[in-house]
Amino acid sequence: MTTSPTGDRGKALGHLRAMLAAASALQTWVSAEDADGALEHIYIGALPPPAADGETGEVPDTHSLSELAEYRPLVVVGTEVYERRKVALGTWAGSGTIAAYFEQAVPSEIANDPDEVETRWANTLDGILAAVEALSETAGYLSFDSWKLGEPLGRCDPTEIPAQGDHQFATVRFDWGEDS
Repeated sequence: MTTSPTGDRGKALGHLRAMLAAASALQTWVSAEDADGALEHIYIGALPPPAADGETGEVPDTHSLSELAEYRPLVVVGTEVYERRKVALGTWAGSGTIAAYFEQAVPSEIANDPDEVETRWANTLDGILAAVEALSETAGYLSFDSWKLGEPLGRCDPTEIPAQGDHQFATVRFDWGEDS
């Protein structure tokens, strides 16, 4: 069962998710044939919980390396800031900031070449963001006035690689609504 959002905050999250899925550069990044396939890599709020241990039934605190490999590349969208303001007598409008967290595995063939790793990651993100900008005035997608690439941004700490795999991440914040 899927519940449809009724308020502007929930609708904004859904519009951004749909917009990201419609972006051809994101479809290429996640190896999807179309927007429906891309949606399988875009989550609202968080990833699904880790799978229970097959023998004990206990749910671990973190995802296994194999689970993360199945999810990546991925995007998680969530609300960072949300507010409503009166814009006219009896009329309120919402606005806020939605953060989109992008994560991908570092390709093993370039893992020892940090310049190549970063250049490919920048090219991927730049392509996705250009495609999203082009869709920002399209009905059914999030209308935003600005975006910012910021923290967390980078590559995982080498000590995390055994448990989480070598990966990169970036957060893009989209300002939307009356005050954006």
